[in-house]
Amino acid sequence: MLYPFRVYQSRAEQHVFWVAKSALLKGCVGQGETAAEAVSELEANELEWIATAKEVGIPIPAVTVEPPYISDVVANWNAHNSTA
Repeated sequence: MLYPFRVYQSRAEQHVFWVAKSALLKGCVGQGETAAEAVSELEANELEWIATAKEVGIPIPAVTVEPPYISDVVANWNAHNSTA
């Protein structure tokens, strides 16, 4: 993950899912059945967003997040949002 992001739960009719949304890359999101899946998809989509931006000349923001990140973010989120 190269940029800050937000993770939240969403619902469409009876289906509940997770969304991870980039704070700096317009339209760059990930979705999944779990927060970890959404973040993982967002990570892959960031790379695609950057590749596309390079191809079409869209300015690319400076990298703002340094590893390790995904496991720490997901573990922290799970620790504070468990339903046990």
